[in-house]
Amino acid sequence: MEKIEGQFESRGKYGENIEMIIDLIRHAEKSDLEGGLTEKGKEEAKKYGEKIRTEFPESAGVKVYHSGVKRAEETGKLLKGESKFIERQREPLTLIGKLSKEQGEKLIALVNKQTCDETEAIQALIDTGDKKLDKETASSKELSRGIAEQILTLVKMTGKFKENSKVNVALISHSGVIEHFLVDILKKPRENFLKEIKGAVDFLEGAHITVQRQDKETVKILFQFRDYEFEINEQDLEKIINE
Repeated sequence: MEKIEGQFESRGKYGENIEMIIDLIRHAEKSDLEGGLTEKGKEEAKKYGEKIRTEFPESAGVKVYHSGVKRAEETGKLLKGESKFIERQREPLTLIGKLSKEQGEKLIALVNKQTCDETEAIQALIDTGDKKLDKETASSKELSRGIAEQILTLVKMTGKFKENSKVNVALISHSGVIEHFLVDILKKPRENFLKEIKGAVDFLEGAHITVQRQDKETVKILFQFRDYEFEINEQDLEKIINE
């Protein structure tokens, strides 16, 4: 992950009184299974970006990481607005390329069967846990680890920021990726997980993570998703990564 300009240490103190807001969200509304954003989706992505900047006006801007898929990249561009930061692609945020051709066809068939409701298909992969459906397809646990690694990297990065820095980060991902991390960080049984949390993540929905670093050794991480709100720590993320 490249440096966030103007935030990293130079002279003076660093890693003290740092606040980072991380939004791990699904892209905005898409036109179909493989299409780009709808006009409604584009407008909502702009509004979401305005909401972020209004809630955290001290931030130097919104730093965007996306999956590289067109609809996620487009969401990121609209969300960050006039931010000076360049949006970047991050492989752990996508399911594309982690499915074999056979499993990809099965996923599309399930989604089409459900009239573009991905819930059944997503739950089927969550149920596999660490078991791979085939050699080419990532397991649910592997997808979860990728997200956890991305977030842990950002948390550790705050220890290198200039004192009093405020940073906004948006991780733009997909339904069918975020849920695999949620089941682990919420410490829920995998069976019927989506039913328990009342469905897969919607467009522009996801986890809101507040990282408050007092100094190099002391950091508080607040995790919010729907009705869930609790503190996590770096060890929780490391446990997901190493399981």
